[in-house]
Amino acid sequence: MTDIVHVENLVKRYDDLIALDHFSLSIAPGEIFGLLGPNGSGKTTSINCILQLLAYDKGTIELFGEPMTPARYDLKRRIGVVPQQVAVFDELTVRENIDYFCSLYVNDRKRRRALVDEAIDFVGLGDFTKFRPASSRAAWRVASTLPAASRTSPSSSFLTSPRWRSTRRAATPSWRASAACATRAPRWCIPAITWRKSSRFAAAS
Repeated sequence: MTDIVHVENLVKRYDDLIALDHFSLSIAPGEIFGLLGPNGSGKTTSINCILQLLAYDKGTIELFGEPMTPARYDLKRRIGVVPQQVAVFDELTVRENIDYFCSLYVNDRKRRRALVDEAIDFVGLGDFTKFRPASSRAAWRVASTLPAASRTSPSSSFLTSPRWRSTRRAATPSWRASAACATRAPRWCIPAITWRKSSRFAAAS
């Protein structure tokens, strides 16, 4: 089975600082994978390099069995990203937020409505579609961005250092949504956070 992500001997330097020292990993389809480490250990740098958002000094990166380059927009279209800073509009409801992000990729309203409904059901936000993120718990703010990241049924989703891990209760909705990604092949997730429930771990150094 072809790895969804395959990285070999990745090196990234910031002047005299070596952020990634021959970092390697492989991630299989359907796997939830956590990058663990303190601030500055290279977790976000690794993801940015994998997504070709950051130039690196040495190494090879393959996504879906193909070489990843800055110009591989065909591969990038298969990837969903949830950033650390929650990218939602507080003035809009959960549903309106999801519909807005979906509209950036899908013009047909009927198809978009079906995708939004599917995304909301996918992460279990059916009872919260009329909530506004500003009045909701942080966990729901993050959870409401997960459907936006998967708005076009991506083959992959990256979650970068979300801050809702502080309590088990707060993390529950987002954990369930992320775990669901791994059960719906060929989707997969790379949550770059400290999750004890992750199926496998790699320390970025």
